[in-house]
Amino acid sequence: MFGTSGRRVALGLAAMVAAAGLAGCSTDTPAWRKARQAREQALDRSVAIAGSIDNRRSEKLAGTLALLRDRCRRDQAKLNEDLRILRHLPANEVKEWNQREPAYRQAIQHHLQGDPATIETTVPYLVY
Repeated sequence: MFGTSGRRVALGLAAMVAAAGLAGCSTDTPAWRKARQAREQALDRSVAIAGSIDNRRSEKLAGTLALLRDRCRRDQAKLNEDLRILRHLPANEVKEWNQREPAYRQAIQHHLQGDPATIETTVPYLVY
């Protein structure tokens, strides 16, 4: 009925009551009964909450594994689709890209290196 932590609390409560009894304190007063009853109710609630969390843990794990399985299947399907498209990419598109690529490279280099004719107007913006 009690988990490991529930047993510890119950044993601690029993030890506290036993110690109070040995010390000569009466544990049969209304105040003691009320305190013991409140503590037992709180302990019962704590144990019930811990039990419900523990019971849901396996459900949560199963749900997480199902999500991972679905995600893996979707990723695999997407990868297969991408590979199919790449395999069937028309050869002329690849050829055209290879022909246009040097022009793209030149345009990128021109933008990165700058234009020496406009350096006088560009430098103030860089400095200030």
